[in-house]
Amino acid sequence: MNYYPHHIGDYAKDTGHLSWDEDMAYTRLLRAYYSREGAIPQDQTYRLARASTGQQKKAVDSVLAEFFTLESDGWHNKRADAELAIAHEKSEKARTSAAKRWQSNTSNANAMRTHSEGNAKAMLPITNNQEPIANSQQPLAKGKDKTAVADATRGDPVKEEIWKTGRAILEGQGSSTQAAGAFLGKLCKEYGQILVLDAVRDCKRVTPAEAKAWLTARCQERRKGGTLEERNLAATAGWKPPEAMQ
Repeated sequence: MNYYPHHIGDYAKDTGHLSWDEDMAYTRLLRAYYSREGAIPQDQTYRLARASTGQQKKAVDSVLAEFFTLESDGWHNKRADAELAIAHEKSEKARTSAAKRWQSNTSNANAMRTHSEGNAKAMLPITNNQEPIANSQQPLAKGKDKTAVADATRGDPVKEEIWKTGRAILEGQGSSTQAAGAFLGKLCKEYGQILVLDAVRDCKRVTPAEAKAWLTARCQERRKGGTLEERNLAATAGWKPPEAMQ
C-alpha cells in the first residue's frame, strides 16, 4: 500500500524514549511493513532498515524486541496488522460496491436498449422497395410500383405532404429514398407530424444548404414555443391542405 495512517500523538507517546537511531530504525521498518503489507522477514531486517553500522544494527534489534513479535513468517507489528486489516476491508467493500454499480449500469443499459428498439419499431417502417409507409399500413410487397406509397399515405394529408415534400427536398440534396424516409419518420416520432409538416413547408421556402440539419433545428426551435400537444393543437386548428394555400 502507498499510504498508511500515521497518528503523531500515538507515535510520540510510544517512541518518546527512543534514541535517534532507534527512532529511524522503527520508522523505516514500519514503512517497509506497510509497503510489503506483511511481516518483516527475519533475514532482511537490517537491509530493509538500511542499517549498516554496528550501532544502527543494535538499534534495529532493540526496536524489533520492543515493538515486534517474531512469528513463523517474520516479524509482526500488532498496530500495523490492525491497520492493514482495516485497509483490506475497505478495499473489499469498495470493490463489491463498484461491482454492484457496474451490474446496475449494465441492467439499465440493456433496458434502455430494449426501450430504444421498441421505439425504433414504432417509427415509420421501410418497405422492401425502400419506401416509407404509414404505421397503419402493411409493408409493401417486394417489386411493387413506387406509386403504391402514395396509396399508403392517401387519406392522411399531413403524412402525404410530409412524405412528398420532405422526400423531394432530401433527395434533391443527395439522400436516398430509404434515408429520406428514415429521417422523416424519426422527426415525426420525436416532434409530432404537425410540427414536422410546418418545418418541411418552411424548409421548402427557405431552401437551406443542409436540409437535414435545418429541419432538425427548426423542429427543436418550434417545440420550444410550447409542449408538443399544445403545438399540435394550435397547428391543427389553422391547417389547410396544400391546394388551399396556392
